Amino acid sequence: MKTESLHFTLGENAGRLLVDIAREHLLYSYNPQKALEAITNSLTGCPKDIALDIIIGKLILLVDKDRVTFNCVTFDPEIHKGIFERLDAEGWAERKLLEMKKVSREWSKAIKELEKSIIKSDGKFEFTVKYDALLKYFYDGTADNLIDPDEDDTISLMCGCVKGVRNFIEECFKTLNIIDWIYKNFPGEIPDGYTMLPREVKSLSNEIFELIMGNSEIEGVIRKNCIADKMLTSYLDSEQDIRDMISEGIKPVDILQGWSAGWLSPDGEYYALNGSIANMLHNQIADALVVAGIIPIGRPEDGKAIDNRKNPDEWLESHGWVKIHGDWILYDGWNRAQIPGYKAVPMTEKQKEIIYKYGQVCCNGILKLGFTQERVSAARFEMTDIPMLRKYFDL
Repeated sequence: MKTESLHFTLGENAGRLLVDIAREHLLYSYNPQKALEAITNSLTGCPKDIALDIIIGKLILLVDKDRVTFNCVTFDPEIHKGIFERLDAEGWAERKLLEMKKVSREWSKAIKELEKSIIKSDGKFEFTVKYDALLKYFYDGTADNLIDPDEDDTISLMCGCVKGVRNFIEECFKTLNIIDWIYKNFPGEIPDGYTMLPREVKSLSNEIFELIMGNSEIEGVIRKNCIADKMLTSYLDSEQDIRDMISEGIKPVDILQGWSAGWLSPDGEYYALNGSIANMLHNQIADALVVAGIIPIGRPEDGKAIDNRKNPDEWLESHGWVKIHGDWILYDGWNRAQIPGYKAVPMTEKQKEIIYKYGQVCCNGILKLGFTQERVSAARFEMTDIPMLRKYFDL
């Protein structure tokens, strides 16, 4: 077997190229071990501390005249600047940290947009799943390709945002590990505060994990929207029922059927509707009573025409009608004496009797009286003489 010898010569810039490769392993591949090996494997017997000085630029590698060996010399800025450069570790770390902060803020904006999309979708998403992917997921828990994010814009945004933030945070930790490695191996090259994860990155990490674990603010908004939708639906349904009932002409109803709100006349007739506060039930009942002719449109008084259509509630209150809303009983008859030209209108025995029965049957035996909503048992209300009831309704 014939053996031949091969002879290599080093280019003039071989030392600089070797250092560039080591620095690339360190700053771009985040692999300090490979960075060191790039030097120690090329320079047989080179100790770690010398390799570190070569990487940082305290020592430089010059090709010997024989073009076969390196000479390791101390970097002299007056001689070597422009040909060899010291590693600007502080500048590199500062740029990386500023970039982390900037990108974190951009990802935070993306999360805010994702939150809006989730709220808009009420936190629920519909998508199709291929049967084979679903069976594989049930069998071994593999979720790859289980769903197609492109089916829905929000799901696509969600997928891109979650994966993007995860990859970015992982990259931040890799970068911070290198900054910390440089800080420990090259004392004085990087300031103390540079080894801390920026506040913006920590905040971003918290935002994505809150979203994954169940964001209370999003859940709260979704619940509010759901309640608002239900209230709106209830309002519209009630409004239609009210229109239908009024169009047929309002009539007295049985108070013990548990209506939402109503007016009780002095002779005991109860006019009521079902609905919510938003439906302004008492106003609608009063308007209907005008249409039905129960409230007169008006009559001349002191030379002025009174139009009860403008404020039918006022007419009912001044003529001794009781205003009822659930278990809350309001009566303004006695307070009329405080208005010039009016006199007190006591509650009638018939009204008292009906309110007592109503309290027992529909309000668990407890009534709230007057503007102060003082809680009084229906039994006590029934046993109190009418003149003594005035104290509950006086302003």
